[in-house]
Amino acid sequence: MLEIVVCEDNNEYRKVIVENLDSIISDHNINGSIVLDSASPEQVEKFIEVNNPNVFFLDIDLNAKMSGLDLASIIHTKHVDAYIVFISQYANLVFKSFKVRPFDFLPKPITKKGLKDVLTDINNDFLKKIYVKKPGLLNIKIGNKIYQIPKSEIVFMEKFSNKCIIHSTTKTVYCYQTLDTIYDELGSEDFIRCHKSFIVNKNYIEQLNLSDMVIIMKNGQKCFIGGKYKKNLVNGLGNTLKR
Repeated sequence: MLEIVVCEDNNEYRKVIVENLDSIISDHNINGSIVLDSASPEQVEKFIEVNNPNVFFLDIDLNAKMSGLDLASIIHTKHVDAYIVFISQYANLVFKSFKVRPFDFLPKPITKKGLKDVLTDINNDFLKKIYVKKPGLLNIKIGNKIYQIPKSEIVFMEKFSNKCIIHSTTKTVYCYQTLDTIYDELGSEDFIRCHKSFIVNKNYIEQLNLSDMVIIMKNGQKCFIGGKYKKNLVNGLGNTLKR
């Protein structure tokens, strides 16, 4: 999730920035929120002592002892991967800002399009970083959000119309990824393709009903068995289940 801080000493200008960011987050389904907006770099410094925001929109000239450049140096010391976007009417400061490694530089007056472009870029980069394959987790992308589901909690998955439904022990998730893609992502011997529209976790199978070509899961739900998948399913389960 993007946790955004805005530091701008002009109260009216800061209000416009915050309103535009809120609108962009809502309109473009970005998983984020503004956690602090302030005129004071000292307040931001105190805030990051006990909080972990990861996106900062900073005016460079804050009419304070601490400039936006000073604040950015402190931020990077505490939060190395933070995204910093400088805001300034002084375009000549763009080169000076490079030493604190900003993600972008927005000249005043800022436009909503400019804010949208940079926030979208930040969100895309953030999603790429968290979309890392971990052995015990299945990453599912839904819109601009990534859901990580423990593989051990997945009971079964089914295709319904153009959606994939993932049934876990704690929730049901709907996405538009294909079963083929998800099966490849799972990469685990615990999961067996039993039908063109079903993948089951063998640890949650209660019984095989081969006469009706149905699998009964431990939670009582049923999954179908496809003819061409029957042999592989039976071989994969061995003699461990009731039939």
